[in-house]
Amino acid sequence: MGEHAERFWAELKALRNSAHRPTLGKLVKLAGDPPPVADATISDWLTGKTVPSKDSHVQFFLLMVSYLQKEAAASGTGYTPRSLDWWRNLLTRARDERAKARGGRPRNKASSMPAPSPMMLPPAPPYFTGRERPLTEVMEWLDPDREHAAATVVVSAVAGMGGVGKTALALHAAHQARHRRWFPGGILFADLRGYSPHLARNAHAVVDLFLHALGIRAKDLPDTPDERLQAWQSLCDSLAKQGRPLLTVLDNVRDTEQISNVLPVHPHRALITSRGKLSALQTAHRIDLDPLNLSDAVALLDRALRAGGTNDERVITHADDANRLATLCGCLPLAIQIIAALLRDQPWRNLAALAEDFADSRDRLSAIAYPSTDAEQRPLAVRASIDLSYQHLGDRQRKAFRLLSASPGADITTSAARVLLDNDDTRALLSDLDRAHLLQNRPGPEERWVMHDLIRLFADEHSRKHSELDLRSAAVTRLLDHYLATAQAASSHLNKQSSFPDPGKFANRELALTWLEAEHSVLLACATEAITHNHPASFTLAFTLAPFLDQRRYVDDWIALSNAAVSQLHAAGDRVNEAAALSNLASAYRSQRRFDDALHIETAALDIFREARLRAPEADSLLTLGLIHTDLRNFNAALENLTAALDAHRETSNRHGEAMALDNLGLLFRSTGRPNQAVDYHSSAIVILQEHEDLHREGMAQDNLGIALTMTQRFDEAITAHTRFLTICEALKDRHGMGQALNSLGFDLTLAGKPGEAVGLLTEAVKIYQETYDRHSEGRALNNLGGALTKLRRLREASDYFAEASAIYRETGDRHREREAALNSAKAHNQLWLSRAQT
Repeated sequence: MGEHAERFWAELKALRNSAHRPTLGKLVKLAGDPPPVADATISDWLTGKTVPSKDSHVQFFLLMVSYLQKEAAASGTGYTPRSLDWWRNLLTRARDERAKARGGRPRNKASSMPAPSPMMLPPAPPYFTGRERPLTEVMEWLDPDREHAAATVVVSAVAGMGGVGKTALALHAAHQARHRRWFPGGILFADLRGYSPHLARNAHAVVDLFLHALGIRAKDLPDTPDERLQAWQSLCDSLAKQGRPLLTVLDNVRDTEQISNVLPVHPHRALITSRGKLSALQTAHRIDLDPLNLSDAVALLDRALRAGGTNDERVITHADDANRLATLCGCLPLAIQIIAALLRDQPWRNLAALAEDFADSRDRLSAIAYPSTDAEQRPLAVRASIDLSYQHLGDRQRKAFRLLSASPGADITTSAARVLLDNDDTRALLSDLDRAHLLQNRPGPEERWVMHDLIRLFADEHSRKHSELDLRSAAVTRLLDHYLATAQAASSHLNKQSSFPDPGKFANRELALTWLEAEHSVLLACATEAITHNHPASFTLAFTLAPFLDQRRYVDDWIALSNAAVSQLHAAGDRVNEAAALSNLASAYRSQRRFDDALHIETAALDIFREARLRAPEADSLLTLGLIHTDLRNFNAALENLTAALDAHRETSNRHGEAMALDNLGLLFRSTGRPNQAVDYHSSAIVILQEHEDLHREGMAQDNLGIALTMTQRFDEAITAHTRFLTICEALKDRHGMGQALNSLGFDLTLAGKPGEAVGLLTEAVKIYQETYDRHSEGRALNNLGGALTKLRRLREASDYFAEASAIYRETGDRHREREAALNSAKAHNQLWLSRAQT
């Protein structure tokens, strides 16, 4: 429809909603009798079919907007009024845009449609109440049409109090901005977990999350954290130049170090929640969020009790008791919703009795890094609300509540909770805690549960007091055993040579990867927790997760786990496992292109393996050293190590290791300009990998073989190799890999003189990359498509595709390929001009 027209319709719809949706008939009557417009005309404006065009319609439109803004201002929804000049200018831009669009048709759907914009927002808070002033203030600073010196809004609570509704305000504002189409570049959300020990996200983890959301595939990510930060900044610059600002919502931030490198600059916006004031962000606009005022707190209690259409009138019929109860809750939204959940479960109970019980609760959640008190000098009333809910639990629910705080991760699935609690009735126990607002349900492919961080602290205090009674240590050990065994089973689908076969936990590789991705942060936390319990997961997880962390490009986590394992095993004097951890660390450093560090560490591992006379690990270490030397272009050393690795694997009858050595020798010969020898080595590797039914490794080898064959201009054979690669991707249900295979096949066919066949494959590759939001690879496929069309002398289309590829490369920060594609576009355009001149 066009950016300005979409914005016009979104703003008008948001205005009407904020004014409590007056009827069309009421709006028509604003201009008197006879009205200049009909109901249907206004309906078309509100539903995005037309914009006002006639002079009489424009005059009525401005009158209608003036009325709606007065109604919205009086509604308490936090709507920010605009001037009539602002509305007139937006209408003019929308009309001009639509008039221009009528002058010509877009070249095709792929080029005319904007790139998908990521929307990572959690659901809007269901009972959002009050907050008119801070909401209006937030919206004013987020508004892309208002020029501000700061692009960052910090929503912080007085004295860092938890449960005051920071996240609710931020999400409500972000959803309003979404409905108004303020951020065509997308809205990104990340929970920094700033107050969760061992689980806090750093800037690099957030940048990785955002790059994935913006369509950068794991394999296309830069190697080092600093390079990924640069890629993020480049993407932000590119979106700004396209007029597509982003909103980043950073929740639960502990300090500025977590986010300083992530914050975008104008015209982008950032919305941050934190218990602290983050004073180091000197250019940020701050909003100190107090607890709700009494009337809004009571209104929130009333709305929560009426959830689901119930006719609960206790707040209305016992207003004084409701006021007292809200005051005892400290007017904190978290506490009020917990009390509301308790009251919903006890519809016969009156508010006065509950308030009496609440007032008598003396055990309070105190001194959690901030010693402030409420207006009545009670330390942090949220403890009283949590404790009251806890005291109303049954014995089984209390024990479950306490043990759940011992889970290492930020959340837990129902199946894992069943292991921790050792109870067949786990789902019912979790649901009981969810109803009491002591646990939150997160539906999904596998149901997950999470505790608010303050509630988790409360539960942990009680868990440690009842540690012996609850058999806490045994429960944690069971959970660590569960995560380790499941991770080993999942990893066996990624590494055919794994010594931990899957005992039937996962039907296929796809399901194993899905589980590893979902439990990624939990497994990292398990490795840390396992050190305390002297559990083997403390170092075994470093080995188990290596294939996953490598293939998904979580290199920072891979390095952190490996370093921790090296330190622990060195302190324990376990030399052999220390060497294995060193070799694991070297592979991680190589993936990050820290080749000198990788060489030093792998050499140390090799020395230990040789000292222990362990021939098989020695062969693997030699293989890694050969790859590192190839990376460093130390080709003689690489050949020496890879040849020694090949001999060692053959000596120990390790056929899979032999295949890996052969494939890597092929890479070495390809790097030294000897593609014919490379073809022989890759082919030999593939035969062995097929014997072992290792589809993943075979696919990689087929890709290597296809590239080497292309270098020797054996295009038909290259096509055969890449066709096999496509078949493997289909078997593994790797949709993105299918796009890569089609892209490679299209490139091969073009070079083989069959550009007509290539066009269809490359067009399909472009479609797959669009489906999987891989913008960079989409650019590569478009560039190859332009090449095929050039061969067909379809120069106008080729030039357009080259130009589109160049724009995508610019957006994704690949300056080298951007220049290359732009040059291709210019060449195609010049050829088109010359052909016309000759005719």
